[in-house]
Amino acid sequence: NKDLSEEAYLVRNAVVRSDLQGDSRTLNQMLGSKYPHRLGEVYGRALAEPSPGSAAHLADAIAVSELPHQIKLDLLASGLESYESHMRVSALKALAKVDTAVSKREFLRDNRRDLTVGHFHLANAWPDEHIWQELARLVERAGLGLRLNYISVGVTPFSGPSRAQLRFLLHFFDDAEYDPEKFGQPTSKVADYGYSVQNLAAARAGYYLLKPAKMPDPGESKLFWGNYRKKIRALILRRLG
Repeated sequence: NKDLSEEAYLVRNAVVRSDLQGDSRTLNQMLGSKYPHRLGEVYGRALAEPSPGSAAHLADAIAVSELPHQIKLDLLASGLESYESHMRVSALKALAKVDTAVSKREFLRDNRRDLTVGHFHLANAWPDEHIWQELARLVERAGLGLRLNYISVGVTPFSGPSRAQLRFLLHFFDDAEYDPEKFGQPTSKVADYGYSVQNLAAARAGYYLLKPAKMPDPGESKLFWGNYRKKIRALILRRLG
């Protein structure tokens, strides 16, 4: 490496050292800042040998580089074609910094193929009714475990729930399905499988609408949950006007 020029070193190591995410981020930032014309070559290598850290950092480096707008779109479009969902989500996040309209369009196209929690993390930055309506339709068609997971960790408002996020949660207030083996049991920190879909949706909405923020225990009575959903539904409808 001592005999390599700075440019050659960055091109060689931006992906090779992606196991060290701090190094990967720094190298990719330097590459994008000093030699943006080499980003496409390195990004293509990262896509050929998927590595979460390098792909995300390279996509971001492309987005903030001085490359022409169309070249950025073309490079990130290649990331959107990856079979790895984390690659596609990182490309979508970077694309949002380049062209929001294109990013939203590609977001809707991509999540029909493979919906992930990463899509929700990106959608949380957009108070877009159409995006969240589409997510509600996709989640509605998912299996019980995925529905519970997406409702549990998908809606994470940055500063209070948007109208679109509240509509998303309200969409599931009449979905009474639950896992009979876990229903009413204490929940883990990762997934809320002790709730029914409708109770979890109400609990997540209530967490953001009520003070102090608190999730009711999934083992509460049927009467409690009926009254709770009614209360939260009324609060949401009041917010929605």
